[in-house]
Amino acid sequence: MASPDELETLGLTRHEAAVYRALLGFDRAPAAALAAPAGIDRTHVYAALKRLQARGLVTSTRGRVKTFSAVAPDRAFKQALEGRHRQLDASRRAVAEMARRFRARRPAGSKPAAIEVIASSNPAAFADVRRRIRRARREVLSVLGSRQGPVSRARSRKSDELELAALRRGVTARCVYAREAVEDEFGRSRLVASVLAGEQARVADEVPFHILVVDDDLAVFVLPDGDGRYSVYRLNDPKLVMVFRLAFEQLWAGAADPGPWLEDS
Repeated sequence: MASPDELETLGLTRHEAAVYRALLGFDRAPAAALAAPAGIDRTHVYAALKRLQARGLVTSTRGRVKTFSAVAPDRAFKQALEGRHRQLDASRRAVAEMARRFRARRPAGSKPAAIEVIASSNPAAFADVRRRIRRARREVLSVLGSRQGPVSRARSRKSDELELAALRRGVTARCVYAREAVEDEFGRSRLVASVLAGEQARVADEVPFHILVVDDDLAVFVLPDGDGRYSVYRLNDPKLVMVFRLAFEQLWAGAADPGPWLEDS
């Protein structure tokens, strides 16, 4: 049988846990009969029963003497246990993320390389890019190509969610779409949803490759390796990031208003 301490972890006070545990030994019992097995004063028993009943953990029957009955524990604590499981799952995810960051740690005093290749076997690097987008202070710039390798719709939606969160924080988001990237139904719907969310968008006949620039200190781009494979490169040097910002501005200046593609949707 669960001890009061264990029930307290599910949200009960010490008195509530003691009374509920005592009530489990009875089919029905008046409040006065619970004081001794609960080990608390009768006044505290009445107060605990009232709170337990309000939380749906105890039922009562009126008669000459009011009696109480415990709701079956598996029903009484179902929601509390589900909440604990959700918290535990969140803790597991947090620990897994910290473990990835730990594995990707650098020696003390070392600086990240000016250009890093981000491999799929290093999820911590991708997680760090996502964190940088979440912490963007001023602007997120992106170039969406059409022939830069298979980008799953699930991954596209995750990127769009990060951009939407940035827009809600007041961060500016601009994107240059390759014409081919918005010619199918999914591409057009993605463009429309992003513009409605506040993204500034333009469409270019052709773009060199996928680009992402966050503020002035991070840029990411994708290049083909051959044999249908692609590598993701991350720039950490602010001077190199500036080069990509300038490249984006040049693409932006030469791109067209997305109006025709929005009207076709």
